[in-house]
Amino acid sequence: MVGFDGVMLQLMDKLTDGEPGRQVIPIVGMGGIGKTTLARNVYEKPLISHHFDICAWVTISQQFNSKELLCEILSQANKQGKEALSQMSEDEIGVALHKYLSYRRFFIVLDDMWSVEAWEKLQRYFPDNSNGSRIMVTTRLSNLGSQLDRNDGLKMKFLDEESSWNMFCKIVFGGRSCPLELEKIGRKIVESCRGLPLSIVVMGGLLGKLDTTKECWESIRGSINSLVNLENDNHCLKILKLSYNHLPVYLKPCFLYMGMYEEDRAIRVSTVIKLWVSEGFLKPIRGKSLEIVAKEYLDELVDRNLILVHEFGKTGKMKYLKIHDLLRDLCLREAEKESKTVGIWLMPQLRHVCFWILGGLHLPDPPSDNIVIMENLQTLKGVRNFKCDEMMKLESFSCQCFGAGADVFPKITFPRSLKSLTLEMYTKSRVEDILEKLKASSLVSKFYHFTIVDCKAGLWRAPPTSHFSSASILFLWKDLKEIPAELGEIPTLKSVVLSECNESAVKSAKRMVEEQEELQGEDQLSFKVTDK
Repeated sequence: MVGFDGVMLQLMDKLTDGEPGRQVIPIVGMGGIGKTTLARNVYEKPLISHHFDICAWVTISQQFNSKELLCEILSQANKQGKEALSQMSEDEIGVALHKYLSYRRFFIVLDDMWSVEAWEKLQRYFPDNSNGSRIMVTTRLSNLGSQLDRNDGLKMKFLDEESSWNMFCKIVFGGRSCPLELEKIGRKIVESCRGLPLSIVVMGGLLGKLDTTKECWESIRGSINSLVNLENDNHCLKILKLSYNHLPVYLKPCFLYMGMYEEDRAIRVSTVIKLWVSEGFLKPIRGKSLEIVAKEYLDELVDRNLILVHEFGKTGKMKYLKIHDLLRDLCLREAEKESKTVGIWLMPQLRHVCFWILGGLHLPDPPSDNIVIMENLQTLKGVRNFKCDEMMKLESFSCQCFGAGADVFPKITFPRSLKSLTLEMYTKSRVEDILEKLKASSLVSKFYHFTIVDCKAGLWRAPPTSHFSSASILFLWKDLKEIPAELGEIPTLKSVVLSECNESAVKSAKRMVEEQEELQGEDQLSFKVTDK
């Protein structure tokens, strides 16, 4: 473990030597400094597993369930399943654990503890057998560490300059040394990581994917220069965000999706792949299934040290993943931003986007410095303004135009793939004007679903059959005063829905039905009119 060999030996001494009484050993340090990595390296040492009769590891996190934790510890201790414990109360499980640990030398790791409350709920079930049993706790909170034990705590320190450089070179170059022309720039980049292992690992993962040229590394160094005066926590987050900014477009939504999982959750690889496929995040590649593409994306995120392999399966393939708390925080922050900003334009794999926001969402224009083609987008709902010409496969569109925003309609260029359109227009535009605009693009004849909402002029005089030769559903809402009888002549029409329209519109719809009943016969009428 680069930079921590001395600390590891010190920790192993605390575990295997010292007083025979039960001892608690806190490992304290900020997020990303390597507490869990250190604990895991020690926990997996053969010397440790041979020294103790029982070894168990649980992750606490900020939101914890003490019954589940006790159940997990007992299951690891007695090597039996947890099914039989499900009907037992928390105290019954705790008593069973106490009984099983009695007279045995045990080593229990409580990873990522955030409160003394969690400790109090668990520790009473850990007996003091006076046989050298140990409990190791990792925490970011110094005061919690001192509460657990005043003497045997281990305070994690930042890596020194040389250890930081060695860690960086191992990640970027494997066993090879850094090229001389890059060493000066590389050391400056590593210096900016301030000895925090997580920052070094993620920065190494980024540079390992970029061209190993002086120009490329200088650009990264330039991006870091603005971070020098930030506090350690904010500085680390900015370093991580830099790595996120340099992700290929196709990986960004996949990475952000990892933030949906609970803190410290072991994430099953097969589940992630199915979810990515269903969300439409994956770009088809000739000759490869989407599942294969997903596995390649996961491999790339692991290579970049943005997600961690938690467990391998029997065949040596990734089975479970984890994401560091700080990287998960980054996912949540960036996902929140991108739901409100131009981030949508950076996700060309999106297929269905719906914003359920009162008044609709103002969707910013795509970045001027990027060529954006939302070639997979099929549905976009709940926006107040838009750039439709970048959406090559858009089939369903819902837009609100009102006030000054109503002026946007004459400027719209609809994609030719459009089949369903909802316009909520608080404007003086006539229905004919709307239809002529759509007719000019040769689209309106393809619509199977068309909605007009609150068109103030409310008069529709133009013959509709040429406009809607393929329409299946027409939804007309608010203030429409009259619809033409020719509407009933559309051969594909199945339904006309009137909602909150004027009484005169309802009467004109009834006349249309009567005329078509006379022509087609009452039993043969192909459509129905509904007044909501």
